[in-house]
Amino acid sequence: MPIAGTDGTLVGRLQEHSGKVQAKTGLLTYDNALSGFVIGGDGQILAFSIISNDFVGKPGGMRLIDRIVSVLAESKNPPPTSPAR
Repeated sequence: MPIAGTDGTLVGRLQEHSGKVQAKTGLLTYDNALSGFVIGGDGQILAFSIISNDFVGKPGGMRLIDRIVSVLAESKNPPPTSPAR
């Protein structure tokens, strides 16, 4: 899969998270998609699939998707806790 900011269809995208995002793009007129893996701010590997359908401004859908992936890359989730008994 292409690596953000490094190669393939992600060479010019998500450069601030280079090496932390591997994903495949999808594009139709007014429809954009990005699916793959991101290493979150806490080191966890997260799987994601984001689809933007009928977004009238072509670059707007990609910008929105990239922002969502950036939030995931910067996220820090607390460790899971055991359920109360």
